[in-house]
This record gives sequence, C-alpha cells and structure tokens, in this order.
Amino acid sequence: MIAKMAWRYLEGDAEENLPKLLKFIESVDATESSKEIREKVQEVLDTKESPWYEYLLSFWQDIDTSVFRRFFNTCILNAYLARKKKEAEQDRTIPWITRLNNECEDAIRKGKLSGTYIYCFTQKPNSKKTEKEALIALCAEHPDCAFFAPLDDTTIDEAFASQILRVQNLYPVLLSECKRTLELLQEKGLIFGLCEASSIEHLVETGAKFTWLLSEDTHPLLPLNVGKGKARWL
Repeated sequence: MIAKMAWRYLEGDAEENLPKLLKFIESVDATESSKEIREKVQEVLDTKESPWYEYLLSFWQDIDTSVFRRFFNTCILNAYLARKKKEAEQDRTIPWITRLNNECEDAIRKGKLSGTYIYCFTQKPNSKKTEKEALIALCAEHPDCAFFAPLDDTTIDEAFASQILRVQNLYPVLLSECKRTLELLQEKGLIFGLCEASSIEHLVETGAKFTWLLSEDTHPLLPLNVGKGKARWL
C-alpha cells in the first residue's frame, strides 16, 4: 500500500513531484531516520544551481518507470525505512548490506529475516551464459531485494541488458567505461554505477547513478555520499 502511494511521485514532472516525494517519505518515516538526507535533498532543490540538481532530476528523466519503482521499493522503503524502523523497535543495529559469495540463497534468506535487503557480489560473474542466468534467477527469486554486481564489458550484451530490465533489481557496477555498454544501459533505462567517478558531473555525463569503490574490507562496495561539488566516500 505504501509503495503504491509513492509510485505516483516517481513519474511525470520531476521538479513538481520531487518535493511531494520528500513530504511522503517524511510522513511514513516514523523514526525520522531520513531527516538529514531529506534536508540535503531539499537544499539542492532550493538552490537549483548545484550539479546535484541535474543529478536528482535524471532519475525521473533517464530511468525506466518500472525500474525506478523497484529501486524505490527495495532501496528506500525496504533497505532504509523498514530497516531503520526495525532497528528502533529491536534496539539493535542491522547491517544495511551483505556480501555474497557462496551459499547465496541461505545468506539472503537469513538477511531478509534480520532486515537486510541490499546484497553485493564480491566477484564479477564471467560471461558464460549459465552464470548470467543464475544471477538473473537469483534477482527474480527475491524481488524485494536490491543486488549490486561488478560487471565488465564482456558480460553485458543486448540480451543480458534485457534480462536486467526484466528483473528490475540488478544494478551493475561497471569495471570500465565502454561507450557501447554505457549507451546500451542508458537505452534500456537501467540504473548502473561506476567504480570510479571524480565528481557528480561525471555521473551525470555518463548516466551513472552511483559510484561504488571496490575494496577488500567488510564493505567491498562503498556508495557515493550525497554532497556538494566532488564526490565523497562514506
């Protein structure tokens, strides 16, 4: 019900609906956990001069509506608001992300019971059809979760991009910036990220929506922190 109420703000005119979406998130955020983020976004909306303004509008302009809805459901409603609510109710910290290597199904099942809905793969799947099919099947099996995977140009082709569009909850992290791959993902209206981006302008230029830094610690992918000017790492 909450998701369907929010969907009306995820299409149409972004400049009109973004403020409404912020108010909606405030109304369903019982713990006020999103207050700081909402204030940062509102500051961007008020100035309209920051490159972050163009970046925010690009979610409405670039992304397939169904993909955008799924992203909002998994990453905002489930992985953030629902997790924060459960943390407050149970007085404990719940991991916002879990790495996947072996025994994926078991890790996801336990993670969802705990309140974690974002999962990342520590290794890129190769270009073999069977591995790509297994990745798509896993995403289809868990539509309430978001999956981030490091992928290279040999993995992403027209057929695989179409499958990503079908499941809607797989977000590639590109290991290189191949023009053909960027254009293909943009044509499909998909959400994807880069391993490296020096500024928010670079994200806007490439059509990427996030930057994740591959590392060796417990958080192998670190999402871009919203701020002014250059990108900052969490």
